[in-house]
Amino acid sequence: MQGDDNSMEQKIDKGVFDKFFTESYCPVDYTTVKEEFEQIASVGNDIFTGSYEARNLNRENFILYLTSEAYCDFEAAVQEAMDDLNPEILDAVMDVTEAQEDGDEITEVYWDTQRELLHDFLAVLRIYLAGLSFSAYCFYHKRDRYSTLIGSLIYCFNNVWAECKSADS
Repeated sequence: MQGDDNSMEQKIDKGVFDKFFTESYCPVDYTTVKEEFEQIASVGNDIFTGSYEARNLNRENFILYLTSEAYCDFEAAVQEAMDDLNPEILDAVMDVTEAQEDGDEITEVYWDTQRELLHDFLAVLRIYLAGLSFSAYCFYHKRDRYSTLIGSLIYCFNNVWAECKSADS
């Protein structure tokens, strides 16, 4: 028991935690959160604030126009998926943040990874929603399925092609 008390009092530094995180982290991919993201997006409530209509909603700024409720729901889905796949890392993060004043700084890699995942997954969701919106628009105007599919793909991925082309220049 005495050894356990000493290990709890031992300070963990950022380098040690980063090494532990790198060695222990089980990656989270979009398929893990896909169903929950689609459920959040399809609830029927507008996930964007009303102010996005007055501005040009695009790939870089769409997160700014999410309602706080939608953003929190998406963030919770990512956090839950990450924590479910990495329970030992979650335990370590909680122990370090509770035991040390600079715990958030030490566990920064955990929080940064979570933020990056959320942003990446929301970008995938944006493509999904753009395709759905374009398809609904085409079906409203009575376009056939094939034209709608091709148009949706072009609409969703035209920025990717433009970025690749500008990167080559």
